[in-house]
Amino acid sequence: MSAHPNWSANRPRRPDVDPLYLEIVDLIEKDPRSTFAKANVSGLSPATINNWTMRRVRHPQASSLQLAARMLGYDIGLIARRAS
Repeated sequence: MSAHPNWSANRPRRPDVDPLYLEIVDLIEKDPRSTFAKANVSGLSPATINNWTMRRVRHPQASSLQLAARMLGYDIGLIARRAS
């Protein structure tokens, strides 16, 4: 698929898989709780957690990532960049 003619050649490209999702999945896999317990604490369904750990998802919803992060003891937020 060719790029839009008005887009810059230096335009950032979307990664194939969300890197934040991959970080969270690594933490989920290290968490000793059962899938059911993780689902119960996070508010996500057991099917969602299983799909994530089986890498069936590429770009999960931000709200789902936030629920999983909170279950693991983290918060997701925006941090302002320094001007370059």
